[in-house]
Amino acid sequence: MPTIQERFGESPVYLGKLFACAKLLAGGNLPKAIETADSGFAAGPERGIAQAVVQLASGQGRRLRDTLSGIQSDGGQRVNAILDALRVASLDRQEPNTAIKSLLDDLLSMPLPFIAFALSLLPPACLASLLDLEPGLAPAAAIAAQRGIAGLGAVLPANLDVVELSDREVEILHLLQQGLSDRQISDMCYISLNTTKTHVAAIRKKLGVNRRRDIVVRAQTLHLL
Repeated sequence: MPTIQERFGESPVYLGKLFACAKLLAGGNLPKAIETADSGFAAGPERGIAQAVVQLASGQGRRLRDTLSGIQSDGGQRVNAILDALRVASLDRQEPNTAIKSLLDDLLSMPLPFIAFALSLLPPACLASLLDLEPGLAPAAAIAAQRGIAGLGAVLPANLDVVELSDREVEILHLLQQGLSDRQISDMCYISLNTTKTHVAAIRKKLGVNRRRDIVVRAQTLHLL
C-alpha cells in the first residue's frame, strides 16, 4: 500500500481488513462491508475497529458503544487516535462535557497524519459534528476530506445505498451476469417465467436501475458480483 503509506506516514498494514471495509463503504455496499467486518480477522484491535467503523456508518449506535468498549488498544498512537475519534463520534451530545473534552484533547495530542487518518474513517455528518465541537481539528479534517475514506481516494457518500438481495436474487444475479435470458433462468432455477421476471424486477428496483442490461454493471459497482 505505498500510496497510503505516503499519505499517512507509518504503514497500517495490520489494518488491512479495515481498508477492505472502507472501500466497500465508499462504494455504497453496506451489506458486504458488514460481512467483511464480522469475519476473518487476525488477533489485535483491527476486527473491533472495522466493526465500529461500519456500525458508525450504518447508524448502529447501540452496537457501536458495546464494540468500542471491547476493543483493546495495541498501544500505538495510530490505533489510539482511531479509537478516540470513534469514541467521541459515538457519544451522545448529552454526555458530560468532560468526557468529550478528554477524548478530543487526547486526539489533538496525536501527530497530524494519525489524526487525519482517524478522521478519514468517519462519515461526513460525524466529521462535521466533531469540527463543531473542536475547530482545532480543521487541518486534519481537510487532509481527511482530500484523501477520502481511509486514504483510498473515495469519499464516503452521505447517503449509503443499502442493497440486500435474497439468496434467490443473488442466484439470478449471477445467471444474469452469464448473459442468460429470463426463459433460460427459469429453466435453470426450476421456477416459472413470471416468477423470474418478478425477481429481475425486484433486483432492478433494489439496485436503482431502470434497464435490465444495467443490472450487472450496477451490481459490480456495489461489489455484489
